[in-house]
Amino acid sequence: MTPEQEKEWNEWLADRPDSVKAVGALVNPYTLYINNKRRDQRVSLVSIYENGTVKICVLRQFNLSPSIDFEVFGVDPHDLEPTTDMRPFDEWVKDNPIGSTPLYVSRGQ
Repeated sequence: MTPEQEKEWNEWLADRPDSVKAVGALVNPYTLYINNKRRDQRVSLVSIYENGTVKICVLRQFNLSPSIDFEVFGVDPHDLEPTTDMRPFDEWVKDNPIGSTPLYVSRGQ
């Protein structure tokens, strides 16, 4: 996130409820994330809900997905891990073959 983006994000968060501010400290719309529930999904933030969950966009550019981006709501922001790997899916999968990482990662639950 650039300094300008960080300033804009902090200004937007300033007038939000505390629950949204808490989630906004964990995630932001300028970062690409790996969804730890689906290690093969790279996603972006769409929105933050007051119940502490987020809506994410599964981006076709970075994923093996249908020909459209799609959104998933009710995601725990703690399941999102920042990544700087911006390679398109067809390049990314060469280093991360499907099935080489678990689709669902247990967090000791």
